[in-house]
Amino acid sequence: MLASMTEEKLNQLFVKYKVKQEHVPVILDLCVSERVKQCPGFAWLDKNNFKLLLIDSKTRLIERDTFFLQKIKVERGISARASLEYPELRDTVLMKKLFTPYLPRYHKKEIGGRSVLFKNLYVLGEDMKFTSGSVRSLLKLLPVRIELSERRMEESSVSAYYKELFTVSFLWKDGIYTLDEFRERLEKILKDMVDADIPYAEFEQNLSEMISDGLLPMEYRDYAYRLREKKNKPQEKEGKKGLFGKKKGK
Repeated sequence: MLASMTEEKLNQLFVKYKVKQEHVPVILDLCVSERVKQCPGFAWLDKNNFKLLLIDSKTRLIERDTFFLQKIKVERGISARASLEYPELRDTVLMKKLFTPYLPRYHKKEIGGRSVLFKNLYVLGEDMKFTSGSVRSLLKLLPVRIELSERRMEESSVSAYYKELFTVSFLWKDGIYTLDEFRERLEKILKDMVDADIPYAEFEQNLSEMISDGLLPMEYRDYAYRLREKKNKPQEKEGKKGLFGKKKGK
């Protein structure tokens, strides 16, 4: 099916399956219950249903009630051999053109003196595991939260701001956020921490942990302190007072 796919055939499938104009391309890396592996498709919403048209050896439609799609869980560190994955997507002109941006981002790790590639998968519902490249598309359709399981995140001593920045940093490194989006979210987290009026010692500890763990660039330490100083600076009274303590013009 993929090798012989043309734009005309694809348009015919869109008509047959009543694909809405507001659809998004995605890649379903794995779904055991549907016996799907590394398959491209198009997702859209139809009332309370999440629909996914898979362009596989045999085209088929998956439907899920959005009530059960409230979050995306992250499955980290899946060993991968990039050169052997998604062969038909890479070798078919139309599929390559449509779906290359939705392939996973591969990460390299040194284990036992050799380089190993791995990827992260994003699990929607019970077992629909999507590539990292598909997450931005999914977020356009579904207002879901992304849950990242990590031992550090489960420690009670770690602040909510640290946990949020940990997730934002992870998603940026996996290509889901752009650098500008990462910076925007980072600055919002720091502003929220300043607005929370937490004690200075706690504020300092949060910043130190974020920096030492590589979540916060060092240059943002001064930025965070400037925000705090600005907030704590006594507000100037409205208008300038003249003689005898009366405001000018009164």
